[in-house]
Amino acid sequence: MRRDNLILSEEITSTDNLVEVRDLRKDFSVRGARLFGRLSHARLKAVDGLSFNIKKGEILSLVGESGCGKSTLGRLILNLISPTSGDVVFDGIKISALDDESMRRLRRRMQIIFQDPYSSLNPRMRVIDILSEPLVTHDVTHDRNELRIKAKALLERVGLREQSLNRFPHEFSGGQRQRIGIARAIALEPELIVCDEPLSALDVSIRSQVINLLRDLKDELSLTYLFISHDLSVVRYISDRICVMYMGKIVEIGGCDDVFSNPLHPYTRSLISAVPVPDPLLRGRERVLIRGEMPSPVNPPSGCRFRTRCPNAESVCESLEPTLDESLSHSAACHSL
Repeated sequence: MRRDNLILSEEITSTDNLVEVRDLRKDFSVRGARLFGRLSHARLKAVDGLSFNIKKGEILSLVGESGCGKSTLGRLILNLISPTSGDVVFDGIKISALDDESMRRLRRRMQIIFQDPYSSLNPRMRVIDILSEPLVTHDVTHDRNELRIKAKALLERVGLREQSLNRFPHEFSGGQRQRIGIARAIALEPELIVCDEPLSALDVSIRSQVINLLRDLKDELSLTYLFISHDLSVVRYISDRICVMYMGKIVEIGGCDDVFSNPLHPYTRSLISAVPVPDPLLRGRERVLIRGEMPSPVNPPSGCRFRTRCPNAESVCESLEPTLDESLSHSAACHSL
């Protein structure tokens, strides 16, 4: 099957899903110490057998500690890096099977907002050229007057003035630079945007403005977001569903209200209990602590990868890896459920 010369997956299961991730894996080769005159090598399993869907028009948030594989997963979904195995299906199109030209055409429908607004914008380009570049690259228009009109409209949509078009990135604040990055991401009217921790480099005082901008753009442009973050306060405000990752694995996934009101996995309970609570009457809630630090992803624990830090670990956790139990109110991977 083909759509605009793009290969379609014969196994697509639901027209409600914009993205389907199927047993996705990504290993990196890690060079270790020199032994007996030879360098040792190991395999780091950054993403290890993930399967989930992103529905059209929803905001799915991806949370977890630094190093758990969130950003790697986002780049795999966009095909910025190639998977070791598994598939990503975008609107029925298996992207791993596409040639370069087909993938270039598909990229109009998927974009990314990077974490660092200081390094994601070319310091030698004016704003008008930054916003015009995707339009020229994808042959939307090459007319200078039309490019200026479109760039002006993009700036106004993210709350910046036309006077900003001829300025360089270093002339803006961090929040303004991130708005420019957002304007560049929506320039081609995509369907999916991967937001890779878009707030972490911003001052707390302006994060709420950027969050509200993202929500408004989602409604105006019918966007779907994969929102990567470690800030659960933001995630709770913006998300429809939440996916919790630990060492390359999904340990819990479900609706935002379900996960926050009834976290099933010990790791999720610990993350949520660490979120600051503004209401003094609720500050006496139980704090769920996890011991130690995340093990090396090069040599993960056998069985359940969380067992070395889990307060509820049992003998079965050492020998058997848990799978997501979908019979509960939402899915979680834990033997103690």
